[in-house]
Parts: sequence; structure tokens; C-alpha cells
Amino acid sequence: METTRQWAAASGYDYVFLDDVFFEPLPGWFKAKAKGVKTLLADLARLLAAKKLLTEGYQRAIWVDADVVVFAPKELVLPRESLYYFCREVWIDSDAQGLIARQLVNNCVCIFEAGNAFLDFYIESVLKIAEMAKGNMLPQVLSTVFLSNLDQLVPIPKLTMIGLFSPGVIRDIVKGGGHYLTAFKQTFKTPVYAANILSSFSGRSYNNPDGTKFQLNDAVFNQVVDILLAAGPDFIKP
Repeated sequence: METTRQWAAASGYDYVFLDDVFFEPLPGWFKAKAKGVKTLLADLARLLAAKKLLTEGYQRAIWVDADVVVFAPKELVLPRESLYYFCREVWIDSDAQGLIARQLVNNCVCIFEAGNAFLDFYIESVLKIAEMAKGNMLPQVLSTVFLSNLDQLVPIPKLTMIGLFSPGVIRDIVKGGGHYLTAFKQTFKTPVYAANILSSFSGRSYNNPDGTKFQLNDAVFNQVVDILLAAGPDFIKP
């Protein structure tokens, strides 16, 4: 979070830290539908927070997840051609045939300019999805699932300098390289100056190729942050 705070100050942006109080504007029925899943709650809360800031007179509202590391702040210059942006995502995974690269859209960083029409549409869509949901909602149904599906019909403006690292990519970063990290670089194809390091996955374990377990925890995330900050803009290049 400190990397975002420093980047915002250097870029001339006001920085607003929002803790759990930003869940308070959420409708009670929506909280009940979300059943305490913070990713679902935050998906709507960030939209309402952005709308509030724009209503108060800000020209631009930029949401940045707490687990986004800005490791090349001088190079991270956000575009302004569109009135809204979300993040291009390349999710590297594997199946019995080998590595898979999924092209998705996520909201770990999103931008809304004053006068954009998408923000109200997105808020209304999130509320409608929650209202119609039967049983538990998938944690990403209001974010990556919705945005990626919409992108197939109407292309969404995307930030292409912010990455999201899947568990396999994180493991490769910590061990100094590997097939997942290589696949990410080959698929993403553009320089990366900030990245979501997936701290919401803390506590989960994954199989290593040798059969051992790789666990995501605070020590791993701290290692990733240190490696990224040390490498700076040279960490991921096309």
C-alpha cells in the first residue's frame, strides 16, 4: 500500500485510504447476499466510493487494491483516452496437457472519469446480479467473471501495464524463474510496472512439479514485494 501512496503523491493525485468503513454504504440485502465474502462486498463498495468522489468534485477516481505493488512508479503513467479502464489479466495455470494462459479482465485497478456512463451501468449490473443470485455467489462473479464476459461482447478499455500474478507465477518469482513466469512474460507482451500479488489467496497451498507443496503466506508475499522493488521496470519486459 505504501508503494501506491508514494506513486500517487509523485503523480499529483490525492490519496484516500479506505478501511472496512467503506462497506457501510452497502445495502443490507446486498451484504446478506454476499454472506461475508469480502471480495464481493469490495466489488460494489469500490464503485460506490468512486461515484461519491466524482460527485464531490474530483475529475478522476482511481481504485487500487491493497495487494497491488507499484514497483516502477516513474514508468506507471495511466492513459486518459477512455473515460474508464479496468485491468488486462493473463492468468497462467496448468492442466494435464500443460500450461494454460487465460485472457481475462479484472478490477484490481480501475479508473472512472467524471461523466463516464459505465460506472452507473456497472453498479446497476452488480446489484441486479446479486438480486437474482440463488445460493452462494462465486467470489469473482461481480468482477473478473462479469467484466471478462462483457469484454467478449463489448471490448472494455484495459490497462496493459498492470499485471496479476497467479500462484504459479508467484512461486516462480520467489525461486528465481520457471515455466509459469516465462509463460506470463510471453503472453502479456507489454511492460509491467505494477502487479496484484494475490494476497487474498493467503493460506492456500499448491502442488509443486516435484510433488511438494507451495504455500502462499505473508513471508512469500514479502519476498515478492522485495524482488519486484529491487528489479523495478526491468522485471517484466516484452
